Amino acid sequence: MSDGIFILTTVCGFVIVLFCLFVATVMTVRRQRSSTRVVKSSNETSVPNKPLTAEQYTVQQTVFIDNQATLQQRFFSLVSQSGKPKGLTWKSCKFDESTIWVIEKQSANLHALLSTIIHFDAIPGGPMEDVEAVGNARIATAIFFYDGEHWDTRGDILFNLDPHEVLTRHCDDYDLYE
Repeated sequence: MSDGIFILTTVCGFVIVLFCLFVATVMTVRRQRSSTRVVKSSNETSVPNKPLTAEQYTVQQTVFIDNQATLQQRFFSLVSQSGKPKGLTWKSCKFDESTIWVIEKQSANLHALLSTIIHFDAIPGGPMEDVEAVGNARIATAIFFYDGEHWDTRGDILFNLDPHEVLTRHCDDYDLYE
């Protein structure tokens, strides 16, 4: 009888050791995968080798200002078709006149951060229809980027943050350009 208990204990110990080795292997593989993720910039094909000159950035700023109304319309079209936030439709998006210019560290591309005031309407019969706060104005920051050839937007927006707060919170991603 004691031989049976000895064999059972040995087998259980062996199974526990194998299980611990398996868990350690899985954790190691996951760490390696997460540390080798590639983060895409605004457009990988246009990543400059080094930051541009002040004159080149100034030209980009001028192009943005000349096309700002069109870019803002494109932004509103993208976000109003996104279906976000759920249960709401975009009523209006008023852009502030001042622009915060930043350089994305990864790509060295110029980005424009614009403060916006947004109004939503609830979708009739939707989950937000009875929420009083739906009509409240919301502050957010809209992001526009120069991709090496022209200005564009993906409709990226950061709610409840003005451009200076975006720069503070995302200081690892952006440098202020003055």
